[in-house]
Order: sequence, then C-alpha cells, then structure tokens
Amino acid sequence: MSKIFFLSLFLSGLIFGQIEPPDGLRENPSRVWAFEGGKIYVEPGKVKENATIIIRDGLIEKVGTNIEIPKDASVLDMTGKTIYPGFIDSWVKFPTKKETISHHDSHWNFKVHSRKDMSQLYQPDEKSIKSLQKLGFTSAHIIPDSGVFQGQTAVVQLDNKGTILKSKVAQNIAYEVDGWGSKKYPNSLLGVLALIRQTFIDADWYRRSMEQAETYPQFNEPFEQIRDLAILSDWIQFKKPFLFETNQELAALRSFNLANEFKLNCWVKGSGYEYRRIKEIASAKPFIILSLDFPNTPDISNPNQALTYSTAELKHWAMAPDNPAELVKHKIPFGITSHGLEEKEFRKNLMRTVERSLSESEALAALTTVPAEHMSLGNKLGKIKKGYLANLTIVQGDIFKKNSEIISTWVGGVEYPVKSKYDVNISGKWGLVIGEKSYQLELKKDGSNYSGTIFKDSTKYKLSKLKVTGRFVSWMVTWDSTSA
Repeated sequence: MSKIFFLSLFLSGLIFGQIEPPDGLRENPSRVWAFEGGKIYVEPGKVKENATIIIRDGLIEKVGTNIEIPKDASVLDMTGKTIYPGFIDSWVKFPTKKETISHHDSHWNFKVHSRKDMSQLYQPDEKSIKSLQKLGFTSAHIIPDSGVFQGQTAVVQLDNKGTILKSKVAQNIAYEVDGWGSKKYPNSLLGVLALIRQTFIDADWYRRSMEQAETYPQFNEPFEQIRDLAILSDWIQFKKPFLFETNQELAALRSFNLANEFKLNCWVKGSGYEYRRIKEIASAKPFIILSLDFPNTPDISNPNQALTYSTAELKHWAMAPDNPAELVKHKIPFGITSHGLEEKEFRKNLMRTVERSLSESEALAALTTVPAEHMSLGNKLGKIKKGYLANLTIVQGDIFKKNSEIISTWVGGVEYPVKSKYDVNISGKWGLVIGEKSYQLELKKDGSNYSGTIFKDSTKYKLSKLKVTGRFVSWMVTWDSTSA
C-alpha cells in the first residue's frame, strides 16, 4: 500500500546537527557592520570593485578599498554581490482616513485638503513595505489618495518603525472627477479646473489680506481663518513644489499652463506619453515621476483582432519603453515609481527600457540621486557616502540584467532580507529518523535547486516538491508502508 506524505523539517540538532547563522548575521548590539568584497556603486556612474563599507549606528562611516575593519564590527562577505544605494520609490499611494469632523478653519469645498499632512497620517503597512523591499526600495515618497488638492506628501523609510525622513515635500493635485452622477461640485473636468484656479486666486487674496490686516489692524476687522488657503499661499510664496497627477501628455501641458499663470514650482506625475509633446514639456523644465507601466503586447495573430487596434495604440506600444530615454535626451529630470506594477512587471520593464535606450547609470540615477535631490534629501539618500543613511540594496548580479536577484535591503543600517537570511548549503548525506526507524537522506544541489532521495537498505524513495527555505526543508514522498 502506497501513501503520499508531506514532511517539513527544521534544520536543528535533533535531525541534522546544529546549523548556526553565518558570521555577521547574529544579533549585533553595537550596530557596527563591515561589508567586504562587493562591487559597490557609490553613486550612478561611479563604481568601486572589491571594496568595503563600514556602517555605524545606521550611517555610512567609510567606503573604499584597503579600509581597516573596526574591532567591534561584524563582517559580512559580499563577494560576488553588487551593492547599490537604496532605491527610492518616487510615488507610493497610501490611503488615509476620511475626516468625519468638519473643522471650522477648513476650505468650503470637500475636495480641497491642502492641510492634510502624510507625515502625520502615515502608518507603516507590513505587506506594502515587504512588496517594495522585494523590488529593492528602501525609502518612498508617499502620496495621499483622494481629493483635488490632496495634501502634503512626505518621504519615509521603509522600515517597521515608520520613520519619517522629510515632511511637507510637495502639494499633490489630482484632476479627480466624480462624474455627472455626483451632486457635489465639481463633477466635471471643467469644474475641477475652475476649482483649482479659484483656489489659487483665493490663496493669493488670503495672503495679501492677512498682510494688510497685520500691518493695519486698527483699520481691518478680523476675518475668518482658512487654514487650507494659508498653507497654499505659503507654498506659492516660498516656491514649494506642486505635484500634478496626469494621465496623458495634454494633462501635463494643462498643468504647465496653470503653473505659469500662478508662478508655481511644478512637478508632474507622468503618464508615459511625454514623448508625444517632448519639446513643449522640456521647455517647462519640470521634475517628472514616471511609472514603467508599459502597454501589453497587442495580439495581432488574428487579422480581425489586429484591426481593433488603432495606429496610436500600436505606436504607444512601440514607443513607451523609449519614453524615459527621451526625457534624458531633452534634459528632463525624472524619478521612477513601481506604482501600478507587480513585482515581475517592474523588474521586466526596468530591464526592457535599459535594453532599449536608457543607460544603466541614468536608470540608477532615476532610482537614487535624482529623486533624493529634488526632495531635498540629497545629503542623506541616493549615494553610498560618508555621513549618508545606510540605505542599501544588495543584489546577486546586476540589477539591470536577467537572472539577477535582490538578496536584501538595508534600511538605516538594519537588514530586511528578501532572500532567506540563513542561506546555507545542505547538500550531502544525512541521517533521518522517523519514529523509531532510521533512514539515510541524500540531498544534491544543482545551481539553486535541490533534489533528494531517502534510502532504506536497498529501497529508494524519490523526493518531489523539495524546497529549501533558509533553515527549513520540505518535500513530498510516495511512501510504501509495507516495505518501510
């Protein structure tokens, strides 16, 4: 009689002998680390081979070759690995709680929330953080999720503490339309544009009126405090960024017209269609945040199906991967976001745009130095340099090549493993005891995959679905209970 058994074992002294974590991965109370032997991208375009990084208390202390290792450091062997500055996701939407209380100093329209501050509302979500870490991101520019004037963005560390690196980065503006079915204003794009323009006009009036009231208090009656307008007036006066969400190139041009009219510092969440009006966009000199959400390959195998695609759709399918390089060609700075993409899609599209036209250094800059500089964090993020935060992305291979793997991310000097932290080679012959019977377990490794067999005298049992995850081994086996 045959039975199928599923067995999961923990690599402990009971069966396999005690397996300790590699040196350097034990608890490190001094918080001092030394990375030895890796290929280090100090910044885009600057590489140090077989170099060393010293991390102390969450900051980069030293980086270079022939560096003396501190006696209190735990040493990690990075031979064969590539170390990049931690990637920055330039656009991460986080939901915020809807206000149930109407504040007396809030704007009259329910879509104006310029007072909303993501640095006060952010709550770290473990699932979201892990998904971003798997892509190599160590920090993120977080955006509110509703309204026309949606509120103030922030930059956060992708750690479990919810560390805020910078608050009040930009004011996010979306052309959010509820539709004709809505009974609230605005319910059309025309209404949204009218609301945006009127709100900017009101903010300017509010600033000038406040100045007059403070200068000549004896001639002016106190008037109603409107916090949303006060914040917007400061944003305009001090040239802080306004970030416009766009879904096509004409929306970007519309945003530039608004920015010119009210003398705004304009950023744009790009649509991927910028190449269509690249010269007009370049003349505006914006900072653009790009998603690598390229269209799927059209199915033209059937002639009738092929006719359903317009020339514009086919052109965008062909041109979308070249859009980032077009921005570089016209000297338009941009950051990259994984927004709207699954893990495999993001890596695939990132490699695709590099293979097509974007250089690796330009792609790395869009993930590191460019967003860091525009978000006023160029002295903390984007480089592996003395005094910078120890935000690192560790890769087996080249991040822009196939078959490379992100091993772990380090956020503020703390490791967040992507691959198993205790990745040990367990190939060989082992003693296996099940109940009162003894067997021999043989494991063989071919590349990253294992195969295995259990022996009992002359009987063999082939293992299927064998998985080795850190210190855990699991498999399925068809077991002949009459002979075992």
